[in-house]
Amino acid sequence: VMKDSENPDNSIFKGILISILIAFSASFVAQHYGGPLMLYALLLGISCHFLSKHQDCEPGITFSSSTILKIGIACMGARLSFPQIIDIGWPPLLMVGGGICLMLGFGKILSKVFKLSTSFGLLAGGSVGICGASAAMALSSILPNHKHHQRDTILVVAIVTSLSTLAMILYPMIASALNLSDAQIALFLGGTIHDVAQVVGAGFIVSDIVGNQATYVKLLRVSFLSPVVLASTYLIRKSSPQSSPKPGIPLFLVMFFVIMLLSNLSILPHEIIDSLELISRWSILISMAAIGLKTSLEDIVSAG
Repeated sequence: VMKDSENPDNSIFKGILISILIAFSASFVAQHYGGPLMLYALLLGISCHFLSKHQDCEPGITFSSSTILKIGIACMGARLSFPQIIDIGWPPLLMVGGGICLMLGFGKILSKVFKLSTSFGLLAGGSVGICGASAAMALSSILPNHKHHQRDTILVVAIVTSLSTLAMILYPMIASALNLSDAQIALFLGGTIHDVAQVVGAGFIVSDIVGNQATYVKLLRVSFLSPVVLASTYLIRKSSPQSSPKPGIPLFLVMFFVIMLLSNLSILPHEIIDSLELISRWSILISMAAIGLKTSLEDIVSAG
């Protein structure tokens, strides 16, 4: 028998298998006892967090929480129809653009108020306004190195991930208490929760329609990542001769809009659309279980 160290794919398989097992368990509980499927997957994953510390499981869990999630979001384009987008209306685009500008501005102002570095303000404002930890990592890659660069990045990622996880659980309750419509809930969740995965989870906790629409709003925010990073890179290069890597457009974001367009124009056969919808549902459920596996309650409490 080949050892795991001699076969890296084997350790990846173990983590993926654990995520799938938790996803099936959540589905079983939801089918037999009712309740929000995504929340079950998250909570069951959190209860098994110790597995993410195991070196044989960690690579596959990370793969499930990132790559499989991106596959699920890309395929979700088949689930979103033009009438659902029209139902949301034009406010998301205005809110997303204005919100991101405000968050970047607040980040800069608050960094001065609390006597922190401007780069810390950019990291915090960008991660809150755009897409959480992903935005923080993208912005961190273009910022010039300084004494607390690594510490600032880790701190922002830890706090924004913790807050996003809490928001995924609490925000659907708040939306329900406010008696908002499906379109308003989607706008609220997609426009405020930090990470894509948590927006997906919160939306589908409410309903499939809200989940699809909230993801669309969130992806509008994600689409601003490249322009913001490009603009930041230009300003940094203008003030410092240090070179920075050129950011690209996330492939899963491009595929989401391509699949959505092909689906709504009736170019794809119904069988393929049904298959893409099934892949999307299970991919997101598996990734939600993996996100739960990676979520440490201890880290959330100790974030300070």
